[in-house]
Amino acid sequence: MELRIVECGDDERLFRRLLEEPSTFDQATYERLVDRFRSRLDIDDLLAITAKRLRQGRYADPLERNAVLAIVEGRTEEADRLLDVLERRDRAGLRVAARGPAFPPRSS
Repeated sequence: MELRIVECGDDERLFRRLLEEPSTFDQATYERLVDRFRSRLDIDDLLAITAKRLRQGRYADPLERNAVLAIVEGRTEEADRLLDVLERRDRAGLRVAARGPAFPPRSS
C-alpha cells in the first residue's frame, strides 16, 4: 500500500471542515459557506451537517434544539410531540431561568 499526500487549497479545507465540524462556525459564516459550496452539497449532505451542527452546538433551549433535530431527521411523531410541548410552554409563559439543582444541597 502506498501512501500519498494530497495537496488541497483553502476551499477544500473549508469544505471538509464544513462537513466534519459545522458547529465551529458562527451562524453567518455557516450560511455563507453552505451557499458557497451549494453545488457540491446534495440534500442529504445538508441534512447531515444541519443535524451534526444541532447535536454539537450549544443552545440555550434544548427543547427547541431537539424539535428541530427531530424535523431534520424525519422523526415526525417526535417533532409533533416536541412542537406541541413548546407551544404549551410558550402559551403558559414558562421559561427555564437557570440550570442546576432545584434546591441547594442540605448541610448536615
